[in-house]
Amino acid sequence: MTDAARDDVAGIEGLTTGVKVSSVDILVVGTWGVFVLANVGALVAGIRVDRAVARVVTALHERPGGLYPATLLAYGPRDTAAAAWAAVHRARQPFPTGKTGHRLTALALRVLHSDRGLQHIRQITQRQKFHWVHLSEVQWLASRLPGRPQDLVVDLTVEVVVAPAVVISGWFALYLAGWLIARLVDGEIQLHGLIDWLVGLPGMFALPLGVWFGGFLLMLAVQAALWWPARRLWQLTIRRRAVRVLRRELGDAYDPFLADLRRDGSRRV
Repeated sequence: MTDAARDDVAGIEGLTTGVKVSSVDILVVGTWGVFVLANVGALVAGIRVDRAVARVVTALHERPGGLYPATLLAYGPRDTAAAAWAAVHRARQPFPTGKTGHRLTALALRVLHSDRGLQHIRQITQRQKFHWVHLSEVQWLASRLPGRPQDLVVDLTVEVVVAPAVVISGWFALYLAGWLIARLVDGEIQLHGLIDWLVGLPGMFALPLGVWFGGFLLMLAVQAALWWPARRLWQLTIRRRAVRVLRRELGDAYDPFLADLRRDGSRRV
């Protein structure tokens, strides 16, 4: 082999090596890029949901009877005693002549002014009318919260954990498909060999599928570790916003309201 031929072979080998290094670089840089973009998208989605919830809380400040949806946001719809005690403490406050306020407030007033008076909060929570009004407040609030809130808890798990993990795993799948197509075009993998490889189920095909699924679970864990503390803090922030509405509506009765909830064993006081 002449010196010129050796130089040509060395140049081709160097070019091939460069292509291999570039493929690795594409995988690494592309993965980091997709990871950053996916999490920026998660941040934007979280901000949009936060603004939507902020608009709902603002509407509570302006809505007559906003005390009750605020109680639902703070304590959840299953804690019916919280809404009932809020109604009791609101009913104990003075009203303009002929005014009784919200339907729950009016119900609490009738119990307070009955012959027996209020002896136990079940005198309110076990009434059929209470459940009807309570359910209507739950539906009103749920229809205004973003997404499909479960128990009126706005959960960002899909936006900040699942969706980014799907996007990043999708990038891996696209890269693997592109790499395979490139090998077919270059002739490094023969089509009949690829068919034989695919036919060899479940062994040969299950391995890359298992690796991809493992990578997806890994990205779920990474996203959860990255966003879970912020998600929890955000949910606490929503509750604080609702509590501010409660404080404004109940005024000096807010502390007695909390005392009654503690006595009833509420888990979120």
